[in-house]
Amino acid sequence: MIPKDRTYLCLSLLILFSLIVISAGQNFWKISQPNVSNKQTRDTNKIIWCTISRAEFQKCRNFAMATERDRIRVAYDTLTLSCVQATNKDECMALLDEEKATMTTLDAGAIFIGGRYHSLVPIAQEVMEGGFNYYFAVAVVKKATLTDVFSLRDLRGKKACFAGVETYAGWVLPINTLMKIGGMDIIDCNNHVKTASNYFGSSCAVNCLSDKYNPIGDNSDRLCQLCIGKIPGGRCTDTDPYAGYEGAFRCLLESGDIAFLKHNTVSEAIAGMDYAGLSPDGFELLCTDGSRRPITDHLGCNWGKVPTDAVVTSSAVSFEHRIKYQKFLEKASQIYFKRNGTYSSRPEFDQFGNKVNNRFDNDDSNNPRPELDQYGNRIYDNQNDNDQNYGVNPNNPGERPDFDQFGNKINRFKRQNFGDFGTNPYDNNPSRNNDNPYANGDNPYSQNNNRDNPYSSNTDNPYTNNNNRDRGSNQELYGNDRNPNSNANFDPYGNRGTYIDPYETDDKRKNQDDQFSRDPYTLNRDNYGDNIDPYSRDPKPNKDIDPSYFNNTYGGPNPNSTYYEVFSMFESTPRYGQHGNLLFQDAARKIVPLPENLQTYTSFLADALDTIMGVRDCPVNRMTICVTSDAEKEKCVKMRTALKAQLLKPEMDCYKGHSQIHCMQAIRSGTADVTVLDASDVYTAGLNFDLVPFVSEVYNLEDPEYYVVAVGKESDPSTELTYLRGKNTCHGGINTAAGWVYPLAFLISNGWIRPYGCNSIRAAAEYFTKSCIPGALSTEYNTGVPYDNMCDLCHGPTFRYCRRDHSEDYYGHTGAFRCLVEGGGHVAFVKHTTVTENTGGKKREWWARDNLNDDFELLCPDGTRAEINEYQRCNLGKVKANAVVTRGGYGYNETHINAYINLFMYAQTFYGRKFADEFSFSMFTSTPPYSDLIFSDATTQLKVIEPSNRYYSNYLGPDFMRARRIVDCHAGANAVAISTAILTLSTLFAIFILG
Repeated sequence: MIPKDRTYLCLSLLILFSLIVISAGQNFWKISQPNVSNKQTRDTNKIIWCTISRAEFQKCRNFAMATERDRIRVAYDTLTLSCVQATNKDECMALLDEEKATMTTLDAGAIFIGGRYHSLVPIAQEVMEGGFNYYFAVAVVKKATLTDVFSLRDLRGKKACFAGVETYAGWVLPINTLMKIGGMDIIDCNNHVKTASNYFGSSCAVNCLSDKYNPIGDNSDRLCQLCIGKIPGGRCTDTDPYAGYEGAFRCLLESGDIAFLKHNTVSEAIAGMDYAGLSPDGFELLCTDGSRRPITDHLGCNWGKVPTDAVVTSSAVSFEHRIKYQKFLEKASQIYFKRNGTYSSRPEFDQFGNKVNNRFDNDDSNNPRPELDQYGNRIYDNQNDNDQNYGVNPNNPGERPDFDQFGNKINRFKRQNFGDFGTNPYDNNPSRNNDNPYANGDNPYSQNNNRDNPYSSNTDNPYTNNNNRDRGSNQELYGNDRNPNSNANFDPYGNRGTYIDPYETDDKRKNQDDQFSRDPYTLNRDNYGDNIDPYSRDPKPNKDIDPSYFNNTYGGPNPNSTYYEVFSMFESTPRYGQHGNLLFQDAARKIVPLPENLQTYTSFLADALDTIMGVRDCPVNRMTICVTSDAEKEKCVKMRTALKAQLLKPEMDCYKGHSQIHCMQAIRSGTADVTVLDASDVYTAGLNFDLVPFVSEVYNLEDPEYYVVAVGKESDPSTELTYLRGKNTCHGGINTAAGWVYPLAFLISNGWIRPYGCNSIRAAAEYFTKSCIPGALSTEYNTGVPYDNMCDLCHGPTFRYCRRDHSEDYYGHTGAFRCLVEGGGHVAFVKHTTVTENTGGKKREWWARDNLNDDFELLCPDGTRAEINEYQRCNLGKVKANAVVTRGGYGYNETHINAYINLFMYAQTFYGRKFADEFSFSMFTSTPPYSDLIFSDATTQLKVIEPSNRYYSNYLGPDFMRARRIVDCHAGANAVAISTAILTLSTLFAIFILG
């Protein structure tokens, strides 16, 4: 029997062991599988450019087609470009922040916004004619106008034209200058648009009414009155005809008195087709000293220096990919630069606009390799470079011209027809119509107009098949079938090779490429083994043997009869419409990469950041708020951080007092500036410390007030408001409006409690059996005999026991209700919203999680009961809401109070939400287990108290003043004493005069 049992036992153990092994193997297989994420990785070889208009989108598409045609390579990758259209730069910045777009160009003012609020970084910068990376901001007026303006202060009330709010030259510099020396008073510390509206007359500054610059919705429309947009919803926005620097110039011509522009705006606009009849002599510059200068004297009469626009991308892009984007932009600007410009590619200035001393002189003793720049890239000079792989050797004109001065194949600059601007893809001549700027024989690239076209079919072009003048013995070089440089061996885009089906898949085409085309030996045959910079220019020898470099994406049966439009990055008008500076500034000549240490908005803007912050100056530097507990101090610090994140002024600071009375003393002495008080504390602050309320909370009623209610348990029907003798009571605090003043005033005035004169503390101690009245034992609030039974129900540990702050668990409205729920109380005196806030699963604390509204009822003054939501008919009275107070009396300062009001209004706009998480801040919520920290959790908004009601008695109203006199022997004593003294002095003065 025993061996059989052993057999069964062994078999069972074997089966169990097998199951364990199988299970472990399955789990190992599961955890050993590669972690395949469904999230798609971003293709760093695809650039998505964000545009803000249809014309800009069209130019971006042409840019994309040009790059696709020319296959611009960075290292071993070919980058492609696509476009997305947004409504404005703010939307573009949001798309970049969300990684739905890759790059866009921003003005210096917008770079601050993008970097500060969207985590964008500049990676490349535009360089102007002469190698400068800056321009000047100027104020332009029409000659012989504004004869009454002798200083900047005289500009008050004038009609101004701005390029747009937050543009650096068109808004930031002018407003900052006028604030400093132009007499522009700061009306709103957090809204410079409102300040400008108060200074100028009817003007046009687009976007001044957008949510971004009008967060609390009280901006005047004065800065939109000159704008002329006709599109519904487009007036005074980026689509307005007066938007941008060109729009501001047009605004000056048609209706304005002064325009704030770039120094080259007038010359560029007059050179265009729209203002052909204008002369620059009809305009002049207004200097900061009030003098006038010619329009060309911007060096001696300007309002400041402005960094040129920069290309930005998300800070989430790695530095390796930023370098790739920088090289792409740099190469593109060299290939597609403005062809009819006077800019020389010889870099006499570095990428920051600084003069390069002797870097490219004949004496290169300081540079061991003068043919390379500081990044290790070859320097090409149009005049002095004799590299046979780069261009035509000037010492040997008959040498084969493989590449132009930019390292590109000569044939790549055939005209390409993009099909949108008046050209016929099946005709050698441009379409002749009224909308075509190159019609009627004015096209410099047409075969009928060969005056300036070096690539036309005239007899002066050595590279055309029609020129047989010098072919002779060089027949093989210029055009026979054996010539590898013949046009017949190029596709319609100037790429060498045979025709490839445009519908052929990329995978199939990649399989046809030479797998050894990128072999290091192929790349650098003469110096095999040397390190090759993957971000340097494409090695020249490999272009002839790498099939993928000239991969024919498109083709055509008749390449010699097709024209290709020359794309220019720095050309906008008239090709793309009336508006210039599309994608890039038309005055730019190239794009240079920014070094890593300048790839933040703060380092890029440098001194310009001070000007940007200057328009956000505030005459009041700081506001210190006083709190009474560690929990409130912690919330105050979070609030300070949140306000600083939005650059709200004045800056907020925190001060911890040990009680509300201590905070009142600190405000009067200047240690603190503001604090939030209960209505009864507002009375004390006004009576004893000359403090005034200026902002009040608003709950779920229309006015800033609430109902005081008495709450009992539905399971305790014996408790009635008309007879509470021997009951246990819960109060929010001594001398609080809902927790003390109104309940005691009701009981005393109706004869339910012996008043003992006006000693309500003694009356309550002898009437109630046990209570929790935080602060009842404090000598600051109870100057008489302490009664221990008034704190018997309190819950605070050790020295925090029965304290009148949040260190006592039963303090405040929620604390009193908690005392009713778990502390043995029969009735709680609270605010009418308290029960709803703490029932129905709204709180996760264990004492509140299973409370329901139906578990509690209101105790009415007539002895009946009512539902919790019937507080309007069953209450002890209506009292004013909590208020923010500051110095009054001799310390009253209207400027400071207005700055404090402004800060609180903007703070609630940004952080007035009712729900918060660990990543956001909310003014009107408290971190569990606390409630009503600084502001009441029931607050829906803050409301400004009218100046006429800022005296404490005017704010609180007669009902509260009468209730306070019932429960407080010293209520109004100071005021009565002062009134008596004034009456006595007046009587004596009258007797003396009459006598």
